[in-house]
Amino acid sequence: MSRTRSTASPSPALDEQARIAAGLALTAMPFANGEEADLDCWLRILRLHGEAGAALQSLGVGEAALSHEAPQGGQTQSRGERFSPDVDPESRVKAVLSSAAQIASERDAALVSTADMLRALRSVYGEQLDRALEARGTDRAEVWARLSRRKS
Repeated sequence: MSRTRSTASPSPALDEQARIAAGLALTAMPFANGEEADLDCWLRILRLHGEAGAALQSLGVGEAALSHEAPQGGQTQSRGERFSPDVDPESRVKAVLSSAAQIASERDAALVSTADMLRALRSVYGEQLDRALEARGTDRAEVWARLSRRKS
């Protein structure tokens, strides 16, 4: 018998590594300026924690931030911004955590892992994640494959 979570069920809690990553993201996001910077923060944080960290490190994803060239006026910008400039950093983090909780629920997990958070970046940031991973010498298919192998 397959159990299905009802829509009234609470979201899965964050595991220890995911809680650490979420706390770091809440601290770092106020300093991010656009989706590219958001993703840079997320990838640097997730690289150091849990299943996501093991997968990213095994693919050679480095900890160093990517340099973002600023257009004239000093502001960085990103094509296809999903968040308007007035969306507060906490809301951006909550969007990722909400998506990660949904991913964990779909796999009937009691806890949200950093792997769920990494996968949630794709649903929140879309193709920006693909570009960020490619800039680091990997791609989403490789990352997802590593995450799947770690579960086996």
